[in-house]
Amino acid sequence: MSSPKSLVLTAVVVLVVMGAATHAQAQTIVKCAVPFEFSLGGEVFPSGIYTLSTSASDRTVLIVRNWAANLARFISVQREDEALGSDTLLKFTRYEDHYFLSSVLIAGDGISLNLPRSAAEREMAARSVATGVTVVVNH
Repeated sequence: MSSPKSLVLTAVVVLVVMGAATHAQAQTIVKCAVPFEFSLGGEVFPSGIYTLSTSASDRTVLIVRNWAANLARFISVQREDEALGSDTLLKFTRYEDHYFLSSVLIAGDGISLNLPRSAAEREMAARSVATGVTVVVNH
């Protein structure tokens, strides 16, 4: 027969596991390959595989990670609800040979996360013509 102490311990373990599972589900996570170097928040990021995530409770912060390059950054974003197509997209603005991440459109959630322009991007915009570049995220 189980003792009350072991029942309480079992209940606590179950609650912790359930809480961790709920927390994991509460995040939007996008995994994508970016084939070029890009700038974000005044920093340069190498090409590679990235995971982008937000918390369901506060989608005004985007977490950008590149595990191979040992990078992780938190970026404040502006969230907009949108009717999106079936693809999740990363949109970049290109000036000459410099790319700046400008927005992340998450199709399943119907949200667009718009990133602020850095000082470097504003400087490039003042002297160069911008073109849009879109990376489609495979699900």
